Amino acid sequence: MRAFVVFFLIFSFFAPFGVIGASVEDFPLFRGNLQRTGYLSDGPQPPLERIWTFATRHGRDRIEAFPAADDGLSSAVLAGRRVFVGGHDGYLYALDAGSGEKLWEFATRGRVVSTPAVAGGRVFFGSTDNFIYALNAADGTLIWKVESGVREFCRISYRGVRSSPVAANGQLFIGGCDGRIRALDTTTGRQLWLLDSQTEGSYASPAFAEGTVYTGSDGLRNSALFAIDAVSGNVNWRKGLSHQLYATPAVAESVVYAHVRDDHVYALDAKNGAVIWKTPAPAPQHGSRVFTDLSKSSPALAPDHLLVGIGRALVAMDRKTGAILWRTETGGKVDSSPLVVGDTVYVGSDDGVFYAFALNDGQKLWQFATGGKISISPAAGEGLIIIGSNDGKLYAFTSQSRKE
Repeated sequence: MRAFVVFFLIFSFFAPFGVIGASVEDFPLFRGNLQRTGYLSDGPQPPLERIWTFATRHGRDRIEAFPAADDGLSSAVLAGRRVFVGGHDGYLYALDAGSGEKLWEFATRGRVVSTPAVAGGRVFFGSTDNFIYALNAADGTLIWKVESGVREFCRISYRGVRSSPVAANGQLFIGGCDGRIRALDTTTGRQLWLLDSQTEGSYASPAFAEGTVYTGSDGLRNSALFAIDAVSGNVNWRKGLSHQLYATPAVAESVVYAHVRDDHVYALDAKNGAVIWKTPAPAPQHGSRVFTDLSKSSPALAPDHLLVGIGRALVAMDRKTGAILWRTETGGKVDSSPLVVGDTVYVGSDDGVFYAFALNDGQKLWQFATGGKISISPAAGEGLIIIGSNDGKLYAFTSQSRKE
């Protein structure tokens, strides 16, 4: 029996391409797993009921280098019955998942836009102060921090480390505004390798599958999607793109899916980068203007569907062909990356509303209005659905049926 348990744990962590989601209590990194699929086979279903709200402190006057900071949040993660979330007020927070009570906070000198990753009892994240941090998950004490590079072309509004890290096999992979992708030792922070994308920034959050790191660069002229050997840092393949890749790629069944800011969604062969399909993202007209798609929404991968925010809509595509199955409009731009939980798709919108839609046809099932735009992404675990808003608050929900 003990051997079976060990095998199960190893298999669950080093999930192959074919495993795109799971039923788990932890959601320890952006999009929930190493492959960044944004999919759980089951979890809370609507209607939902709010059980707690956490409000960040207001630290604008303290962040001297970034006076334009607002009161938004990073996306949240859950691990060990705790919720970890970054604030645009410069703090990383650890909360009790059951009550929302603050357990500890850690101050940086910039905004914490980077969604943390929890692995091996440590919390890893970046800040716009241009440092990458590793903290003790239990008490928030600093274990190490590493400064990321800066180049002249780091745009003021996108300075620092905004990429959300992924940790696997004792390595931490993360991008920076200097256009470089780094692999660091999770124990010491020592740099293991460095890849220069030769672009204005690497803001996408790397995905990891079968010893390969998949990530993108955000250049105005030479953007690309990379497949990088995780051990050596050598480029397995590079797919040039006509526009920036800010959204995080997702990997499943030997296919890499990417939402590029050239108004297209791509499916690429994970082994060689060959295009399997490429679907134009609609640019709907609202009133007298065309709402072009410059969304940062990362795709979610259900067994048969790809879900992504495009313009003001949540769009469902056939994963095998790229054909659009349905689209559902919201009242604002959808930068939030959708999360699929069973037969429900959760996503936020710039209209300040957190939505639940039916996976099969896009029918609206439930909604909750917050006090600010929702450009970040939901998380699920411990029987909760969690979303943050630019009102500086984190909201936790559970199914009404579960609470009853």
